Amino acid sequence: MNNKITNTDINSFEEFLINENKSRTTLDKYMRDIRRFQIFLSDNCYPISQDTADKYIEILKNADSSISSINTIISCINTFCNFIGRNDIHCVNLKKSKTESTDSNLLTVDEYNQLLKTAINNNDYRIAMLIQVLGNTDIRLNELQYLTTHSLEMGKITVIRYSKEYNIRIPDDLLDGLYEYIDHEAIINGVIFCTRKGTPLERSNIWRLIKKLAVDAGINPDKVYPQNLKQQLGKKYYSIKY
Repeated sequence: MNNKITNTDINSFEEFLINENKSRTTLDKYMRDIRRFQIFLSDNCYPISQDTADKYIEILKNADSSISSINTIISCINTFCNFIGRNDIHCVNLKKSKTESTDSNLLTVDEYNQLLKTAINNNDYRIAMLIQVLGNTDIRLNELQYLTTHSLEMGKITVIRYSKEYNIRIPDDLLDGLYEYIDHEAIINGVIFCTRKGTPLERSNIWRLIKKLAVDAGINPDKVYPQNLKQQLGKKYYSIKY
């Protein structure tokens, strides 16, 4: 049984995360968090155990770290302990206060605008358009493959949910924007958001693009996810100047 965290453990953990296709942002965060936990244990000559993990979480709480930040660290510690075979160690996530869950974790309109501005400044019109589609429709990441040139002609996206057809209306302003986008990108037919080879973007690739944009825009990547886009922005479309 491992009683301490070694550098070999950490290096192996990093390889594990890479093989799990974790985003660069998540990978870097997990590595920082587990190294800090290692230093805490080493400085206090503590073995790794449920008791010392709980002590570490308590110190973070007393240091006024946000609940979201602490829960991210807890997730890291739990994943690491499971990886090294210490299934006897499992920290419980802290409950968020109503204020924190409704305020600090929501994406603001200013932050949304900053995402778009950054994407456009980077000449990354695909991600700028993709964010607006996610923010202005009920479409899910795994359903973007159904957004095609034919969808634009119909003014709706037909997807399959629970073995039934479900139609997602495309708002008029967004529809006009999508037509401008496919004209600019010279997309004649087929899936609108795809790779250079013409295959639909996979969910993992979309997540990577969105999280990278958040970092470039100076916004907490944890706040940038589809449901946050949908709930906070009033379904407004912003024209892109190509």
